[in-house]
Amino acid sequence: MNTESLINRIADIPNRIGRTVDGWTEAELRAQPAPGEWSAAEVLAHLRSADDILTPRIYMMLTRDNPTLLAYEERVWAVVLGYADADFNTSVQTYALKRAELVNVLQRLTPEQWQRTGVHEHKGSITVEKLVNDMLLHEAEHCRQIEALRPQPAPEPVSFVRALLLDDQPESREKYRTMLEGSGYNVVVADNNPAAMDILLSDANFQIVLADFNVLGQHDLNFLDSLRVIYPRLPVVVLGADEDLEWEAMARERGAEAFFYEPVNLKDVLETVLDLTGQKSY
Repeated sequence: MNTESLINRIADIPNRIGRTVDGWTEAELRAQPAPGEWSAAEVLAHLRSADDILTPRIYMMLTRDNPTLLAYEERVWAVVLGYADADFNTSVQTYALKRAELVNVLQRLTPEQWQRTGVHEHKGSITVEKLVNDMLLHEAEHCRQIEALRPQPAPEPVSFVRALLLDDQPESREKYRTMLEGSGYNVVVADNNPAAMDILLSDANFQIVLADFNVLGQHDLNFLDSLRVIYPRLPVVVLGADEDLEWEAMARERGAEAFFYEPVNLKDVLETVLDLTGQKSY
């Protein structure tokens, strides 16, 4: 994801929360979906405490050379500051004001400043860009958590399963799309990693991802790492991969379920997809 898109998305997080809870009662804001699970107010408290910790890290990395970034327990932070008990609308407004300050800083950064580093005491070296990207993925996940608390009408029954197809070659993309749609799948297409990530960040209703090995960026695991933060259990099928057992093992650790080497057999791919999405008949 380029830095402009990164800034736009992270700028919208407080507004996204505000839009989601518009019209909610105080009881709805503080209702836990199940014992021990967070209410919307508790999710916001967690986000505010994480922001209290992460945003100053960015400022420190921009003003000091390779500073040490101390670890904090954001849940304890939220309790000590009483965030979960605070007025919800006031909390959102405070969060939005702090985010606007951060966005103003990020919009002025040079490419070199995006690559400035700090050293986390547990996780090691990290760049400003990576830290902001990690913040976005974390916050987007919790936005979906709040959105899931919104009362929903009973869904209309559907007869299809949704698949995201990541492939930059029109010929192979059309081949896979035709195969999937012919078996009742609703297919959404992306031709690069940032576009795929944008789709996944804005739409949670996918049951499987099919990704061309070359688009993933041969031996690049960043897309799979980011995907696992958003959707820990979404199955991924890698198409047209080079036979590299070491890379395959690392990709499997990140949730890739199946690999098809060239030449790819469409029948085998379809059978695997049907199996992974629970559509296979026995």
